[in-house]
Amino acid sequence: MGNVLFDRPIHLNFRDKAIDGKIVIKTPVFVADNKWRCDLEMSLLLENSHVWGLDPLYAFYCALFLLRQVVEGSCEDGWEIWWREKGDFAGLKTIAL
Repeated sequence: MGNVLFDRPIHLNFRDKAIDGKIVIKTPVFVADNKWRCDLEMSLLLENSHVWGLDPLYAFYCALFLLRQVVEGSCEDGWEIWWREKGDFAGLKTIAL
């Protein structure tokens, strides 16, 4: 497993239950067959997850992409997830889907 590359505090609210959480993306690591794995997690919603890419940058991009999808889907299901202000999608709003 890679070391923590980035982490970000986030706020989550579901059915009037608010908690402070965190997003973690670990350093991509080479696994085999020219593939790189990037491990990631988000409090309550995503644990011990991985994405793969053909190089470290693409593996990192895939991690951001997955996090954006999880945040967007969770918000559609009634969650509020933000970083600096409500509605900012944990700071992932601009990740292209």
